[in-house]
Amino acid sequence: SVMSVMTFRALEGTLRVQEHVEKHAESLNEFLMVWTIIMRDFANLARRPVRDSLGQVERAFEQNQDDSCSVSFTRSGVQAGGSFVSGGMQRIAYCFEDGGLYRAVWPVLDRSEETEPQKSLLLDDVEEFVVELDKPLPPLQGSAQRGEYEYLPDANGILVFIKTGDGTSFKRRFPGVAIR
Repeated sequence: SVMSVMTFRALEGTLRVQEHVEKHAESLNEFLMVWTIIMRDFANLARRPVRDSLGQVERAFEQNQDDSCSVSFTRSGVQAGGSFVSGGMQRIAYCFEDGGLYRAVWPVLDRSEETEPQKSLLLDDVEEFVVELDKPLPPLQGSAQRGEYEYLPDANGILVFIKTGDGTSFKRRFPGVAIR
């Protein structure tokens, strides 16, 4: 009976460890899938400013300080259903709300008042999501109304950092892109 108890406890401990490893592997796999989506988006920044629902110019890459979306930008290389959409471009935003990281996608680049983004939860239990630039973006000048947009000088780089509740974290620095 002593041997049975010892064997049972050893087996129980092994099963607990296996369950913990499988749970951690599943969490890491989910995180890496999300990270792949983020990397594809940031690696495909496009030089296409957009107009918001009020007709105001939004930069091709915009850090948003006033709402839950940390960053919004135009990306290229988008393919849906075998054919390219909107000239192969989409407007993307990453939003950090209530411990979740969301990806918002607008169906059109230049929007009307009725245009709403489609938000999808990429990752829950997120503690921190940070997008930083080597240098801050300059303010839009009056010349922006004439079509002259300066967004990111070539020397800039973009740092993306994510940390989840279980301590998993990744950061990546993307080279600067002259986005106009």
